[in-house]
Amino acid sequence: MFFVTFRLFGSLPKFVLECLKIERERLHREPPRADESPRDKALRDAKRLFALADDALAEELHQSGNDSMHWLDNPEIAGLVQVAIKIRDGKQYNLHRYVVMPNHVHLLIKPLPIVGRVDNPSYWPLSEIMRGLKRWTARETNRLLGRTGSFWQDESFDHCVRERHEYNRIIRYIDVNPIKAGLCAEPFQWRWSSAADDANK
Repeated sequence: MFFVTFRLFGSLPKFVLECLKIERERLHREPPRADESPRDKALRDAKRLFALADDALAEELHQSGNDSMHWLDNPEIAGLVQVAIKIRDGKQYNLHRYVVMPNHVHLLIKPLPIVGRVDNPSYWPLSEIMRGLKRWTARETNRLLGRTGSFWQDESFDHCVRERHEYNRIIRYIDVNPIKAGLCAEPFQWRWSSAADDANK
């Protein structure tokens, strides 16, 4: 099970990226706590950086006057990304939760076995899932916008979910993301989300 976040190209200004870089370097220098393994520290550091980046993305929704940072605010484009996410459900992954925000996307997915490999089954690599999803949506949205160039930022955040309590926390996190950004009062009110899908069943 993977929690994945990817964002629009240029959705964070350079000074925010520089602050994140400085914080990453600081965390790297910081030794693990007495009761913490190196793996646990790496996980804690990654969560810290993710939280900072996600807070910055939410803040940018209110601060920026640059429409290119909010292409997903366009209902046609948000809908296209939503369809691309949902159409892969049951083929490349099981989709547990998603939300398409104006400048980023959160997914909670479980990759599926690749069909046709019965004797030696292997699962869809997350890198391949994301590459295909981002490539197709970038091409189609650029066509709709009449533009060329980068649509998504190259890097994305992904985290392997291993425990039930963490799974439940991430579902809640995804559902309330539009509320946290001040876009709606209840999760089901944000049209481009699994919370809205559930409400409309």
